[in-house]
Amino acid sequence: MEEPSSPPRGLLPLILGALAVVALVWAGVRMFGSHLPPAPPPPPVQARAAPAAAAAGAPGSAGSATKPARSELTAPPPAVHEVIPDVPWGARRTIRGHIKVWVRVIVNQDGSVFAAVPDRAGPSRYFQRLALEAAKKWTFPPADTPSQRIMQVRFDFSREGTTARAVALH
Repeated sequence: MEEPSSPPRGLLPLILGALAVVALVWAGVRMFGSHLPPAPPPPPVQARAAPAAAAAGAPGSAGSATKPARSELTAPPPAVHEVIPDVPWGARRTIRGHIKVWVRVIVNQDGSVFAAVPDRAGPSRYFQRLALEAAKKWTFPPADTPSQRIMQVRFDFSREGTTARAVALH
């Protein structure tokens, strides 16, 4: 009966080194993956709607005013009251790049926030908790319909400070 052959002794350090490199790459992606620069904002709606509105108006009608595009009419108004988390300097010092936390909020007809849950949590539970607490305090304009609305509040934490903005989800 033959004994199972073991790998040569010179191969074991090579395998361990490869595993260490894979572990370091994985840790680097986890640590720095969420710190990518923000994507450029989409082009303004007005720029795309302007040619269509100009083509729709008759050239000879001097008294006609251009109507705003439908997407401009249905765009939700901004929040009435925004709360930005107060991050202590010691916690801000730990930030490398940007930490993004997205919170989904359910807004009542009167504009108050009914519930807030993490939508896309960032790498830190601490900043996620700060974002959730702040999002619950936001107020939006009252709705014209009796149904609840769903909004997404996007928080961006950096060493320089914190910003937030809300977008409607359909």
